[in-house]
Amino acid sequence: MGDSYCSSQAIVSVSNCSRSSVYTYASCIRVKGSRENVPLKSVPRKQILTVFVGRLHSDTTEEELTKYLTDEGIKGVVCRKIVAKNGCKYNSAAFRVTCCSESRDKFYDENCRPIVG
Repeated sequence: MGDSYCSSQAIVSVSNCSRSSVYTYASCIRVKGSRENVPLKSVPRKQILTVFVGRLHSDTTEEELTKYLTDEGIKGVVCRKIVAKNGCKYNSAAFRVTCCSESRDKFYDENCRPIVG
């Protein structure tokens, strides 16, 4: 059986402020390993790559970027456009892009990137 991962956050303190509770969390704890005959089972982590792609034209869509990367031979592409917080406006678009780990070489190949005109 392969290794699996488990993540959790521990509550450090709870304070009650006017009918609502405020929770303070410790940093995230990651545990790696495997063990037989345990009543709790974790879910195996999918092997994916994640990068942030930025400085694209502000009109670029998730579908356009997904099609471009798929046409370059990258498998399992998922693109999510990053939306600016607090109503900020930027002159370019940014995306969170994931793909299958088997496309690692193609994913990081600079020859697959669009040429800046």
